[in-house]
Amino acid sequence: SEFEKLHIFKSMDIDILEDGSIGVDREILQRLDFGIASIRDRFDLNKDEQTKRVISALKNRYIKIISHPTCRIINEYPPCEIDLDEVFKVAKEEGKYLEISSNPSRLDLDDVHIKRGVESGVKFVISSDAHDVASMGNMEYGVNQARRGWAEKKDVVNSLSLGNLTKYLCIS
Repeated sequence: SEFEKLHIFKSMDIDILEDGSIGVDREILQRLDFGIASIRDRFDLNKDEQTKRVISALKNRYIKIISHPTCRIINEYPPCEIDLDEVFKVAKEEGKYLEISSNPSRLDLDDVHIKRGVESGVKFVISSDAHDVASMGNMEYGVNQARRGWAEKKDVVNSLSLGNLTKYLCIS
């Protein structure tokens, strides 16, 4: 059949709570191939608190990706105060990845942050950030954003073969 080579990963987008813990029980996390974590509230925390919050999520063994790391929504929410250089350092050390959101309202990370991330050796995942089928076409915006930040194929985990993608993303 045409779907024989299709592989579906078990994952979910999980809230990073104010204290840096993850908003899903460990029993559920253990069933996933990998977890994606994001800040969904308390955008007003100071830089140190917000940075510690994200770093705590990066150190959680079940989380592999931090989505829309600065939390920005263009013309609605400015970026959170966060020390991205520290986040890049920990992401690299922990073997974790940062999302480049293709949602035209987000485009988070921006090109300047992507370039700094590339220079620091961090890897990215380009996500459609689609909430409906029509938004799947937004992927082009994320690819363009990555290119503006000088990211290459080797810097983007989901441009890898299925075998390598599984090796990089799945919790072992």
